[in-house]
Amino acid sequence: MLKKFKMKLNFIVFISIIISQFNFSQSIGANGVKSDSRINDLFENLKNRVKKQNITSTKIKGSPYFNESFELAEIEYFGKILNDKIYLRYNALNDEMEMSLNSSSTDSDNVLIKNNKVSCIINNEKYKYLGFTPENSNPIIGYLSVLYLGNSLTLYERKKKIYMQATKARTSLERPFPARYTDKIEYYFSINNGSIFEIKINKKDLFRKLNSYGESIKNYLSLNKIKIRSKEDLLSLFKYLDVN
Repeated sequence: MLKKFKMKLNFIVFISIIISQFNFSQSIGANGVKSDSRINDLFENLKNRVKKQNITSTKIKGSPYFNESFELAEIEYFGKILNDKIYLRYNALNDEMEMSLNSSSTDSDNVLIKNNKVSCIINNEKYKYLGFTPENSNPIIGYLSVLYLGNSLTLYERKKKIYMQATKARTSLERPFPARYTDKIEYYFSINNGSIFEIKINKKDLFRKLNSYGESIKNYLSLNKIKIRSKEDLLSLFKYLDVN
């Protein structure tokens, strides 16, 4: 009886060793590096899997990205800054944050979940998923990057890529154009965290959209002897208006 008990005990120990070895091997990635299951679980919670919508061809001029590299990002998830290493790149054609667990990726079918409680910082540029109203359009939802966050004024930038089909020359006086991605930059603002509206970089639109700051705008233009013609000019104006 004692001999049988010892044999049974040895068998249990043997099985336990086999199971522990199996579990250890399961935690080793294909590259031989032990994986962090917690990071993988976090990645699964943050991502959405999407079907690729990029129009890919070597004949298309340009790129759907302003930066094609995956960059280490800081993610704020429902008010909490995550310390885990997650890499993102902004797909400006599809308005999506593509996700990866390493910087060497060249493609990804995973994107950051689209929620106004989830924001990210890439190369010191903060992106927020918000509702806003373009000029002469109904409100939409998408990614805006924060250019300035003040006491009462906030200035945003929206960077887009638009696919343009190839066009043939109809006459000898016209030029053909290849299929291409073109850049489109828009600017938006809000007052006291209210609704977000597009604003154009011209004096007429500034006075119309920021009518309550009319006198301050006049003072700024007169004091600096400049015209608002660039993103930098617009940013400087908003900083001035926010404290004057």
